[in-house]
Amino acid sequence: RLRYPKLNVAAQLTLSHAWPLFTILAVLHLKDDPLPPCADLRQNPWLEPLARLRQAYHGGLYDAFVLPDLIAEAWLDLTGGLTGR
Repeated sequence: RLRYPKLNVAAQLTLSHAWPLFTILAVLHLKDDPLPPCADLRQNPWLEPLARLRQAYHGGLYDAFVLPDLIAEAWLDLTGGLTGR
């Protein structure tokens, strides 16, 4: 049996606006329970809409959930979208 070393990666973002972080959390951590420490909703009032989004996701049928257009567009903008920038 082979053993592989654990690899830890730390990333630091310098953002001039809150929307990129909100978008990243909304897309990558929508299903996580509990949220990672960086997304503590109690200490970040601007993340309050994320709490409502998570309630909508966890409270209904997962297959019927639709990510809001604004978040989907912001995600495509951050990741290069369909153009692969």
